This record gives sequence, C-alpha cells and structure tokens, in this order.
Amino acid sequence: MVAMIKDQMENIYKSIPLEKIPWDQESPPEVLRALIQTDKIKPYKAIDLGCGAGNYVIYLASQGFDAYGVAISASAIEIARKSAS
Repeated sequence: MVAMIKDQMENIYKSIPLEKIPWDQESPPEVLRALIQTDKIKPYKAIDLGCGAGNYVIYLASQGFDAYGVAISASAIEIARKSAS
C-alpha cells in the first residue's frame, strides 16, 4: 500500500505542474500567518509532515523557525529544495 501511494505521489509531482496540484498552496493559511505575526507562536522547531513542494516549511524558515519538511515523493522534495534556494 505504501509503495503504491509513493508511486502515485511521485507520478503527480513529476507529471503535473504545481499550479494544477490542488493541495499545493503557495501561502500558508491566514490563521497560521496571523499566529506568527502576532507572536502567539514564537519561532522554534517545526516539522511539516507531507510538505509536498515545501511552501509552508519555506515560509516557517523565513520567519525564523528551525523548520524541516518530510514528503514521500523524492520529486516533491527536490522541488522544495530548489524553491528554498
């Protein structure tokens, strides 16, 4: 089952443009941004499980978090690495 999901996610990130992947949102949810901007959440360690293209983990890192992303798709991680640099 896990291998099947990994293959499906790999296929998605290799063959579909990011703007067409419905869960790939460029910006984190407004509620998360508001919590960070109002200092209700202070920068600390964060892990984004299922980070996909890394948009949220990149945002968190830009806000001072020690942030890490994990995804089942190697292609998604490569996209995230490129976006982060």
